[in-house]
Amino acid sequence: MKLAKTIIKNGLSPLGIIDDDYTPKERINEAFSTIIEAQEERVRQILTEKRSFLKQGAQQLFTKERISGEEFRSLLKETA
Repeated sequence: MKLAKTIIKNGLSPLGIIDDDYTPKERINEAFSTIIEAQEERVRQILTEKRSFLKQGAQQLFTKERISGEEFRSLLKETA
């Protein structure tokens, strides 16, 4: 949320550089929602792509309760 506000405040949104006092709140809210929705979709895509890694990692953690950095890197290489 803070990042979306910063993007808008710094003129990096489709609105460009704006003045909070003169820009309708509806336009700011629309830009904010667009940024958040785009990032939510990006997160979903990344999680979908990494699903097998996440499942295998969760399974190892379920059985062992913790794994070493070496085991984690090995798992990452296997699923990459």
